[in-house]
Amino acid sequence: MQDHNPQIHIPLSTAVSNDTGNSLEQSQIISQPELIVPACCLPFVEKLKRKDRHNASYSHHLKTLLQGDTTDFEGYRIPLALHPIFENIVTIHGDITRSCMLSSFSAENVLLQFLATFKEMEETLSLEQVTEDQILKWKCCIAEALNIKFHADFAATRLIEIVKSYMDLIARSRMTAIDERIKALEMEMNGLKCEKLEIDRFVLSGSKELVGNFGLF
Repeated sequence: MQDHNPQIHIPLSTAVSNDTGNSLEQSQIISQPELIVPACCLPFVEKLKRKDRHNASYSHHLKTLLQGDTTDFEGYRIPLALHPIFENIVTIHGDITRSCMLSSFSAENVLLQFLATFKEMEETLSLEQVTEDQILKWKCCIAEALNIKFHADFAATRLIEIVKSYMDLIARSRMTAIDERIKALEMEMNGLKCEKLEIDRFVLSGSKELVGNFGLF
C-alpha cells in the first residue's frame, strides 16, 4: 500500500572524484517532518528522493552564465556574470569553500555550477516559471557542493522553500481539477435525479402493470 503521508526527504548525494581519482560519496538528507504530501505530489517527491545524478543537460541560460571573461576572486576564476553573486555569498556566508576536501583547481567546476545554479534560482521571479526539470538540476548542483564540504546549507534551505511552493502549486492545480470534476458530476447527478423524477411520475400516473398473458381474452 502506498504511503500518502510521507515526509519530504531530499537526498543531496552524488558521487564526485577527489584529486587522486577516488570516488567520494556522502549522503545528506533534508527532512521536513510532519508535512503531509498529497498523492498528486508523490511522483515528484519520488524523483527528489533519488540519489542518482539528474542526467538532463543544463539550460541554455545556465550554460551562458559559465561562459565569457573571468576575474580572479577568492582563488577561483569566476565568470564576470557570476562574480556579483559569489561576492554577495562571501559577504553574507563567508568563504563557503573553506572546508572543501578538494583542491581549488578540482573544486572550481563544482563552484561555478553552484554559483550559476544559485543565480538562476534567484533570478526566477515567479513560481510559474519553475519546472520540475529545473528543480532536479538545482538539487544535483547543490548536492555536489555539499558533498565536497561546501558550506552551502543556505542554498539547500532555499531549495526546500522552492520545492514546498512548487508542490503547493501542483496541489492547487489538482484541487481545481477535482472541484471542476465534482461540479460536472453534481450536474450529471442532478440530471439523473430529474430523469428519475419524470419516470416516477409516469409510473405513478395510473399506468397498470399487465398481469397474465398479453391476449385480449
